[in-house]
Amino acid sequence: MNIRDFTYLINLAKTNHFGRAAEISFVSQPTLSIQIKKLEKTLGCQLIERRGKSAELTEAGRIATARAEQIINSIQELKQQMLNFTDPFSGAWKLGIFPTLAPYLLPLITPKIKKQMPNLELKLFEATTDECISHLSKGDWDSILIAAPSNDPMIFDQKLFKEKFYLALPKAHPLAKHKIVPAKKIPDNEILLLEKGHCLRQHSMEFCHRLNKSHQQQFYGTSLETLIGMVALGEGMTLIPELSIKNFKHYQIAIRPITPTPFRDIYLHWRKTNGRQMCIDQLNQIIKSTLTE
Repeated sequence: MNIRDFTYLINLAKTNHFGRAAEISFVSQPTLSIQIKKLEKTLGCQLIERRGKSAELTEAGRIATARAEQIINSIQELKQQMLNFTDPFSGAWKLGIFPTLAPYLLPLITPKIKKQMPNLELKLFEATTDECISHLSKGDWDSILIAAPSNDPMIFDQKLFKEKFYLALPKAHPLAKHKIVPAKKIPDNEILLLEKGHCLRQHSMEFCHRLNKSHQQQFYGTSLETLIGMVALGEGMTLIPELSIKNFKHYQIAIRPITPTPFRDIYLHWRKTNGRQMCIDQLNQIIKSTLTE
């Protein structure tokens, strides 16, 4: 019993004629007839009522034909799924990215990914850095973008770009008069932070630590947009990544560069066992080229 025999049976069911079934199966009539008899012997029941060159399915034949069609369809689906892996630029690709990068980078790179890899079924997920690492390690996602190199020997990483941080502060704040804000002049207890789980929180805390300054501890935001809203109300100041600046220009705030300039490095991570290196290389190229235009 093999796929070829199932095809013969399906074609015989379509034509009810040994000669025509043999013709569309691209074999001789005797060959088709012999293979159908072998299939009947294997299954242990009569599938065809023979009337010369014509044929009618028995009840067992109708059941066997229906199951044969299901098997053939399943095999075709499997072949298509495997093709997705042999063609690195097709099939599903799950990309995870953390919240203070996703809204600002994805609109820039997604159209280019779809244009350059039109057969790639890109699926995007926003999650904290720890969640991104967990999903990648477990094999749930194909790659992630985070602001840290990998510590896992089973994970490759590639640094894509360096992103500067700027200071967002109330327009009426004295430091807003500076074109470039000296970091040492930032007041104590005025830097607003995101809640735990966000990598931007960690970067901001490291910045405060280097300046030997305390951060604001009365409020922690759930998103960068929330922090900007608090800044606009005059409740403090915060660090924002360079890619986000154009999203906040309509707020009643001032955005200034800082000296010395704080920054974060953005890395693409993927499993060493992924097997679709050409797709990874293309993603690397698209992101890098987008940010250098």
